[in-house]
Amino acid sequence: MARARRQSDTPETFQIYVSGCSGDTTAGKYNDGNHANRPLFADRLYQGMVRASAATEKFPLEAIGFHSASLRLKPRYSPGYTLDDYQQIIADPERPFRERWTSALGLSWRRRYDAGHAIDLPAIDFGRAQLVLAPAEMFVQYQIWAQQMRTDSFVMTMGYGECAPGYIPTAENAANGYDDLYSWIALPECEETILAALGEVLAANG
Repeated sequence: MARARRQSDTPETFQIYVSGCSGDTTAGKYNDGNHANRPLFADRLYQGMVRASAATEKFPLEAIGFHSASLRLKPRYSPGYTLDDYQQIIADPERPFRERWTSALGLSWRRRYDAGHAIDLPAIDFGRAQLVLAPAEMFVQYQIWAQQMRTDSFVMTMGYGECAPGYIPTAENAANGYDDLYSWIALPECEETILAALGEVLAANG
């Protein structure tokens, strides 16, 4: 709704929506199932889009670069997340559907990891701005860390680049007891691996 409204304001500019690192976000007080809240939330989003557009600074594009880091996020091996666990849960028709399909996703991720596959973390360098494509559903803090790595530049971090790992919390989230079926990576060491990769692509762009 917000995007359509903004599109009507700027017919010469195609409005595209992408998510950032948003694995731990919701629509807040507007996400209560009441359809009357939708236009209210859409208006808040629209006003933010208008203000962001008005504050945009433009610079000539003098060069463009590309960098990519390879991520190997260790799989989760805790009880319920072993290969045998996945296969038993999938084969059990009495288990809740959510457990069976999340186990199927977890099994797929493990097989890819065991086969040696890595995840790409790419970044495009526009000079005064950086565009990073992060994997899966990282928590917001990763986006903030990426921005802090290049305080001299405008860093835009998009999420959902490779969704196989599921939710990616921080080490602090893990220490505070975060746990979700839709997360198949080992905690807390994934944070260090991801930050190293972000530092690599953003430093290289500099």
